[in-house]
Amino acid sequence: MNLSNTENTRTRRAPFRLGVAIAVVLLLLIAGITFRQIKNLQRSADLVSLSFQVDKEINNLFSMYNIMESAQFRSVIVRDSSFQLSYEDYRQQSEASLKKLYELTKTVPENQRTLDSVTVIKDKLHASLTKINSQLPAFTSQDRDILQEVRTADSLLHKLRQLKIKLVLKKESLLQERLSAYQSQSFITHLTSLLLAIFSLIVFIIFFKIIDEDRKSIIRAETFLQSILKNTDNIINFYAPIYDREGRIYDFRVVFANDSNKTHFGMVPESMIGKEVSKLFPFLLLNGELDDLINSFKEQKRISFDRQIAANGKKMWFASVVRPLSNGLLIIARNSTEEKNSEEKLIRLNQELKERNEDLDDTRKLLKVILESTDNTINHYEAVYDEQGKVIDFRILYVTENISNYIDSTAQEVIGKLVSEVYPKTIESGSFEVMLNCIKTQQKEIIERKYVYQDKDLWFRTTLQPINNRLTATASNITHIKEAEKHLLHLNEELQIQNSILSNAEGMAKIGSYIWDVSQDTLRISDNFYHLLDREVGSVDPTIDSFMNIVHSEDKAIFKAKAEKAISSLQSLEHTFRVVTNQGNIKYLKIFGQFMHSKKDPVMIGVAQDVTKQIKSERNLINRNRELKRSNAELESFNRVASHDLQEPLRKIQMFISRINDLDGVSRRSQNYFEKITQAADRMQTLIKNLLTYSRIDSAIEKIEEVDLNKVMENIQDNLSVQIKESGMKLEVDRLPSVQAVPFQMEQLFNNLISNAIKYRSPDRKPQVFVRSELVRRESINAAFTKLARKYYLITVEDNGIGFKQENADRIFEIFQRLHYQPEYKGTGIGLAICKKIVENHRGYIQAFGKEGEGSSFQIYLPFTTSTNGAPLKGKKQEEEEQYN
Repeated sequence: MNLSNTENTRTRRAPFRLGVAIAVVLLLLIAGITFRQIKNLQRSADLVSLSFQVDKEINNLFSMYNIMESAQFRSVIVRDSSFQLSYEDYRQQSEASLKKLYELTKTVPENQRTLDSVTVIKDKLHASLTKINSQLPAFTSQDRDILQEVRTADSLLHKLRQLKIKLVLKKESLLQERLSAYQSQSFITHLTSLLLAIFSLIVFIIFFKIIDEDRKSIIRAETFLQSILKNTDNIINFYAPIYDREGRIYDFRVVFANDSNKTHFGMVPESMIGKEVSKLFPFLLLNGELDDLINSFKEQKRISFDRQIAANGKKMWFASVVRPLSNGLLIIARNSTEEKNSEEKLIRLNQELKERNEDLDDTRKLLKVILESTDNTINHYEAVYDEQGKVIDFRILYVTENISNYIDSTAQEVIGKLVSEVYPKTIESGSFEVMLNCIKTQQKEIIERKYVYQDKDLWFRTTLQPINNRLTATASNITHIKEAEKHLLHLNEELQIQNSILSNAEGMAKIGSYIWDVSQDTLRISDNFYHLLDREVGSVDPTIDSFMNIVHSEDKAIFKAKAEKAISSLQSLEHTFRVVTNQGNIKYLKIFGQFMHSKKDPVMIGVAQDVTKQIKSERNLINRNRELKRSNAELESFNRVASHDLQEPLRKIQMFISRINDLDGVSRRSQNYFEKITQAADRMQTLIKNLLTYSRIDSAIEKIEEVDLNKVMENIQDNLSVQIKESGMKLEVDRLPSVQAVPFQMEQLFNNLISNAIKYRSPDRKPQVFVRSELVRRESINAAFTKLARKYYLITVEDNGIGFKQENADRIFEIFQRLHYQPEYKGTGIGLAICKKIVENHRGYIQAFGKEGEGSSFQIYLPFTTSTNGAPLKGKKQEEEEQYN
């Protein structure tokens, strides 16, 4: 009887299947005919639209020519040349319009030929208009050439209008043909659409019962899906976009929310429906995540978030995946705070969905979306047995899409294949044995293995979950964790190296370090500290009392007092004292320490330095200073002798020679001798004055003040006005700065440089001197001198005189050194030496550049200071210890 019923069922279904097949074929046939008619109708509509576009471009093109004609006549009649300014714009627009007309009419040969004629005429028209415009506004009414060009342009425009009429007539003819074709296609399309609608209605009635049964099946599937969404620990929401008046998305509205929102955020799903996402989750506005959601929907691009959220008084980490669908966004957020619990729930959910929904395709698709949202790679295997019932391999039943990130195949390509074929490394690494044991014991196993893909080392932690003869493997990429562990190990190695380097550095710098725990009365000192004390490492007990036994007996009391004061105020301790080494020698140690903890538990960390050599050097320096004071006293005595005793005989020689020259009867030869004696005496007096100036430069350094170099240059130009005028020299001076300096020394510095430029001018050209100034940073200065200031004024004095060889650049600053001994170049050889001493006395630097026969350049670097109160420059010793600000 059962066989009979089965046979009857097959008998009833056979005609039904045949009818369905015939109905589908007819429906597809009518639909295909309808689609073809719609395409034909669309093609006819496009041709009609093309005709209107051609009409528009024809009017646009010839309107440009009319505008150029009107402007041309205006130029001729009122002699207005403003048309020249816009003519090129009209021409470019007409060229663009003509090009577009060529493109629109490429299927109409007649119009193409007409446009070729237009191209020839418009080129002539452009040439004519260009010639007219080039003559404006200088032409007269009797200028026959330009009037002839106007008539030519008018004739060409008339021909263009004739061609326009020809184009318009052809356009109208084509338009009528296309409209007729469009109406015919429209009728046929409506008829086929009516037939399709009638046939569709018949098919709808026939398959209503089938659709109703499918609807019931879908309802059951949706009910089951709601059950799954309600029980999952993941937050699964669906958002629909909200648009403003301009059609832009500014927010999303919650369409669906599962119960996990209440679990994690304390929000009832029913109360969330219809509300704006930005108000429910304001944290989306903090990091611009709302804009990311909007871009994800617009671009239909999957994105993910991983961030920390505070909700229900707790801080939780969520890994969210946003997947755009056709009408909104599907949001799946996984609470990754308990990663293993989430993975186990996901595996159970996956197994439950596979067992209970094998016949529901839509449900399987949703399950796939949920599984693909995780960053883990999930594989589901089925054991493959041999004839004796032994597991010999595993067949891949399912794998997530992200498997393509780790192998050269997609998920669809590997499903159905064997594990040994897809993952051959599983056999070699021993993971296959773990999988066999997992199936045998039905116990969960965890594997950590390294996998090389595309020359990259990847680490995975795989959780194996057995279910009878099937195995689910959830693999997490833990490469970043392994790399962090490797980096931490590397940092530890670097720390050991740095400690070794620090110890070596202490030894090279002859310093040691210490840690003094005051409350515990313990003292830890570095190995090099022991070396400073000439003692073996660890030979001193780690207490402050043991260390005090090493301190010199005369320094113990003051050392103890300073230590107690530092402890009571928690201030830094800096003190120099003597210690007695193991061999009985005395050393000077300087210690510096700071407290790192509170007064309740003070701990001092500091360093100690052997300053024995420095103290001895200071004592030697004191002795040298005494010798220097004695030498300065002798120099002062020389200055007094040079300023009075040496100059007094010279003055008498000059006076008596002057009187002898005034006597009658002195021969011309004798006068010549007396004149040379006078010149020698004058040169000797100049030399003594320069020597006095050179020796007194240091003594005036305490009289510095703010000096405006612009006023200094004005004084120099007044003092040298006669020489400047006689030589015809051109002096150009930039805006100069104000510096902290001795006023008369600055005047002497630049006076010597300008005088030299006048003295050593070239006889072949007009002398020129340029004085320029700029502020430069010390890092950009190539000159080799000690740069204590952060910024310097670079003042350059450049001339076009006789110059010098660059190899003599340093020699010219030496005292009594002269490069030119010709009679016309008089001098003592002290001027530039004075300049160098003045600049160096102001903590600056001067250097010279020259080329013989072309000129020379002197660069002066003076330190930049912000003080304007006239404070004196610091002494050389202080300046060596401190830097300019």
